Amino acid sequence: MNRRLLLLIVSLFLLPLGCGGNDDPNGPTVPLVLEPSEFCSDHSDAAVATFEDANLEAAITTALSVGAQEDLTCGLVSGLTELDAWSLGITSLMGVQNLTSLTSLHLSDNSISNISALSGLTGLTGQCRPFFLLTDTHRKRVADFREGVPRYLPKPKGGAYPARSVEN
Repeated sequence: MNRRLLLLIVSLFLLPLGCGGNDDPNGPTVPLVLEPSEFCSDHSDAAVATFEDANLEAAITTALSVGAQEDLTCGLVSGLTELDAWSLGITSLMGVQNLTSLTSLHLSDNSISNISALSGLTGLTGQCRPFFLLTDTHRKRVADFREGVPRYLPKPKGGAYPARSVEN
């Protein structure tokens, strides 16, 4: 019995030494991963931005010239100035609100039905203004989200809508 008691006491003293793991407060940490609807501006540059649409995320990864396994941190995505994502099957823009340095955005020929994530991207300028063809069976609505003025294009003969940008 004394032997068991001694073993228990020694174990209790040694247990904290073996279970400490990485006690360094400055050691490696797991980055915060944001939901697609969250804003990077509410977090540090080390937080990881995510996107609801995998095709959009792939286009951003390509535009930033980073590997598919590299985290898209808020610091990284906030520096992107141009995104060409034509005909990629994108259906959601959720997460694009964190591309705060965008000056040029090309999303023609995708099936995007909600552009609200673009409302805070005030830096979009350039020759190709950010107009989006939204899905509709009878007419295509072209919305200039910066001015909030919807414009309508008549359905062309033959029923097909060519991918194009609309200039002022």
